[in-house]
Amino acid sequence: MLLPPALQPWGEPLAALDTELAIALGPLVRQLDQLITRQDAGSGAHGPLDGYDGITRHGSPTRLLVSEWALADAVPAEFLRRAANAELLYLDPAYQQDRERAGVAVLVDTGPDQLGAGRLVQLAALIVLLRRSAARSKELSVGILGDEPGTWHSSEPEVLLRTWLTERRPDDPDPLEIDRWSTADELWILAGPRLARELPGRRRLLTARECAWDDGGSTAAEVRLAGDRIELALPRHDVAIRALRGAGFRPTKNVKRRDADSSGGVRFGMFTGSPPRLIARGNESNELVALTVRPQGADATKPRRYHLPGPVLAAAVYSKRMVALVLVDDTLRAEVIGHSLGHLDRLAVPLSGLGLTAAAVDALSQQDLPSLYFWHGALICQLADRWWRLHPSEPLERLDLSAVAPATKLDEPRTARRSASSTFVTSPPRTLSSTQRVIFGQKHLLARFDGEDWLIPTTEEPSNPGRDTVVDLPADAEPFGLLVMEGLPTLLCYTESDGTIQLCDRNGSRTLPDCPRVVRTPSLHPVQPLLAVELDDRVDVIDLTDNELVATLRGDA
Repeated sequence: MLLPPALQPWGEPLAALDTELAIALGPLVRQLDQLITRQDAGSGAHGPLDGYDGITRHGSPTRLLVSEWALADAVPAEFLRRAANAELLYLDPAYQQDRERAGVAVLVDTGPDQLGAGRLVQLAALIVLLRRSAARSKELSVGILGDEPGTWHSSEPEVLLRTWLTERRPDDPDPLEIDRWSTADELWILAGPRLARELPGRRRLLTARECAWDDGGSTAAEVRLAGDRIELALPRHDVAIRALRGAGFRPTKNVKRRDADSSGGVRFGMFTGSPPRLIARGNESNELVALTVRPQGADATKPRRYHLPGPVLAAAVYSKRMVALVLVDDTLRAEVIGHSLGHLDRLAVPLSGLGLTAAAVDALSQQDLPSLYFWHGALICQLADRWWRLHPSEPLERLDLSAVAPATKLDEPRTARRSASSTFVTSPPRTLSSTQRVIFGQKHLLARFDGEDWLIPTTEEPSNPGRDTVVDLPADAEPFGLLVMEGLPTLLCYTESDGTIQLCDRNGSRTLPDCPRVVRTPSLHPVQPLLAVELDDRVDVIDLTDNELVATLRGDA
């Protein structure tokens, strides 16, 4: 769906509507999002300073009222008396509240008090709350007042909005019913003025009523939330009627809900560093699963699951630690599991600086797991086909790289950096044509594509241009790794059409034997002859030395 740039952050929930209705609701969605987001600020106990929130009798001298300093100058004895009795007055600081990492739940009044304009405001508010819950890698929970308390609905946006649309009640809800809807999530209530009058003091109570009309009907709605009041212009009458009748909703027959308990709960298994540790995506976008691969004959280890504070965009293993690049409150942050690494705990990169929207991040968090490379105190990663250098205290930098791979030293990865006329490769130093693709192999191996053929070294010694040899690849085979097998540099290729892995060297190509159909490009360990292959229900690790299965990672592990 083609949406204006201003609506891209809400692209996923708006995709449940047709384009005309999504654009018509845009002004309501943006203003309601600002109204709801304002409830996150100014009431926390710590975090960035957000002005002052009144007067208190406790504080530091820097926040003492000017009138008290005047008293100290005019009547010093009285000033000392008040100080001794804690009667001096200070400015009370306010801090930006840390956004709660719990899920988001909403109770909706679908009675007669919310017909017409109120329903349109509810629809826009649900779009906002769907995005709010997705940012926390959670599903929005919707409860319909009048249903059995505790009957929460959670599903894809298309299904959830269609459920809300069809749930209407002939009577106003009972205010006593709300207390029986127990939840540990952040709870919002969308209600009409009648119900709101019975619920004084509710912080997350959003009410809507009509406030302007013309010959065709309502033209604006008044919305109140925690003392704030705004007026929202409603969509054209014909668009509003279509929305309330469900004509602007996309069909849900092709929607498939992700099952968190399915055996396919691990995806995109990969090796990222010298430790023999496999990491993969879990059931949710904020979940990683890690498995240490033991040598053949050793006792197997159990996989470990990690739940991060937001969607994971990239990850890597360094020695005894794991680092993940996570989206938290529209900011990319580095989460280090294990020993600290440099000053990565201070890394904070605004999403806008990368040219990514929330919808784009959600798409990236459902794709393969890009690796992170530690380089002189910064992280290098590839996001949406662009390479970036992310440093805790330096400006964001765009890099023109064609390949990166781990090296012997933690903070000096191997790189292939492009310029206008050439590509410079480190370890070993080498200059190539700027149009050439590069695949780093184990040790000092390097494969390159000159525009027509793939070339690999003839021996496992550090290569040079005069000793490279052309390898013939099977049709549709895509190279992904390079290592030494039986004394020869061998290019590993994946054929998507039949799910096979091809081993290509100077003597020809052959299929990796006894390997089931692979569902996506495998991952080759950068140092050891270990290959992670994803099958329909698991990720297998194969030792290529003797083509033996050494580990298996399953979704129900």
